Amino acid sequence: MTTTYGDLDLSDILQFVNIDGKETYSFRILNSSNTQSQIDFENLHLIKLPEDNGYLAYIIQWQPNPDWYVTNSYMFNLENFTGNMLRYDLDYNLLDSKEFESGIVINTQDDSNRDMDDGCDILQYEVCVSSGDCTCNDECYNVIEISCTGGGGGGDGEFPDPNPNENEEGSTGTHIPGGSTPGGSTGSGTFVPGGNGGVVVVPPNPSEVLTFYGMTLTFQETKWVNNEDNSDDVDEIMDFLLEHCQSVVVTDYTCEEAVTLWGNVISLLVQDDALSFEEAYFEINPNEWLIEYEFNSGEIINITEYMNCFSGASTSSSFDLTIYVDQPMPNSDDTWVNDGTIFNPDINVGHTFISIRMNDMGNIVNQTFGFYPSDSVSPTSPEINGVWVDDGGHGYDVSATMILNYSEFNTLKNQILSLGTPTYNLNTFNCTDAALQICNSSNMNLNDTAGSWIGGGGSNPGNLGQDIRTIDSSSITVNTNGGNANSSEGACP
Repeated sequence: MTTTYGDLDLSDILQFVNIDGKETYSFRILNSSNTQSQIDFENLHLIKLPEDNGYLAYIIQWQPNPDWYVTNSYMFNLENFTGNMLRYDLDYNLLDSKEFESGIVINTQDDSNRDMDDGCDILQYEVCVSSGDCTCNDECYNVIEISCTGGGGGGDGEFPDPNPNENEEGSTGTHIPGGSTPGGSTGSGTFVPGGNGGVVVVPPNPSEVLTFYGMTLTFQETKWVNNEDNSDDVDEIMDFLLEHCQSVVVTDYTCEEAVTLWGNVISLLVQDDALSFEEAYFEINPNEWLIEYEFNSGEIINITEYMNCFSGASTSSSFDLTIYVDQPMPNSDDTWVNDGTIFNPDINVGHTFISIRMNDMGNIVNQTFGFYPSDSVSPTSPEINGVWVDDGGHGYDVSATMILNYSEFNTLKNQILSLGTPTYNLNTFNCTDAALQICNSSNMNLNDTAGSWIGGGGSNPGNLGQDIRTIDSSSITVNTNGGNANSSEGACP
């Protein structure tokens, strides 16, 4: 079935009969050149006049407030509408305008009392709607538009005008005598508070707004955008585009770059429905997936000086080796979570660290430390100099402890000293890799389950924590209650 005629969208004709028996019809106007923003839209509004005197026609332009529109693009509710409504005749002469805030008119301007020519402009054309069933029985309607000096009453007159054929000062639209309206879907409309004739709004759907910005969408991508289940995600996209395409302030993205970015994200989500909105965004923008640890220079340690504190060890000393796991999501194998927002991310990948505790005839020495990148890392820059950091007091979700004898402790100590301070690599040698290498050199025999993250994968606290929870060994004590690790002795130069 043909759904458009010129710039009118006939697929979304809404008919409304209000309590006074007045019939109104609203059509979407496509590709309007009169709007100021991509989220503005226009409807052709017809009011059927009494006694088959035709229709009163005018154009309503809706200018939603950008902040209101972001969270209302799927449900254009006039009861809480914030923005402007402008009413024009069919020649785009402004008749009046209203400013709304939360559905309440807070400002009105009436431009109907203006000088106009005494003549009338007459336009006649035919509208045909295909039946779509190959019967060739198309329905055609003759439409006559007459724009005159009168045609609808002055600014303070009754609306619609009960005497539409009498000239009066002012104008409230274009009179279409005897006009007919093609059939369409019938739905319930929403009254504009204080409005005339029960205005029905026919807004563009979200995919159309994105195309206004210049985004090209496939059929499947269009379905995804218009699916209300994805409304929160589309709201994020709309908010981003409004910021970067309509802001007078220079932003990090040009409008074209912003449109390309989100077009790629939507395409990826349609291709892989297992991806979350956030994951798709970071897959397209891996530089935004940044891992940053907060520690000051005083917390960075000399690992040799920390191990020197065990120089008093003897064959009668006892030793505990503990591996602590701070999971990104407690009791989950998630490899990362975003503790911030998508546009202000705080990527949390967790942390794995160890402690060594010596009891030498009641003399207790404890050192708790972990391996870190010296600065931020990301999927596109995964490698950097590594540092050892004092992790005394660091929180954890699960831990495993093993008792060592003097010989096993010396093997452990030598392993740590020979490791030195290696290069940190997000995928191949991170905090979990370092802790596993140290602990498994002492026959703790921990599993090393790899996980994946944006742009990479490998050993990680999420999977290791879940592996530790399943340990069933008489030589290893597992703590699944979490807590804070013991403080460190400090350096022994």
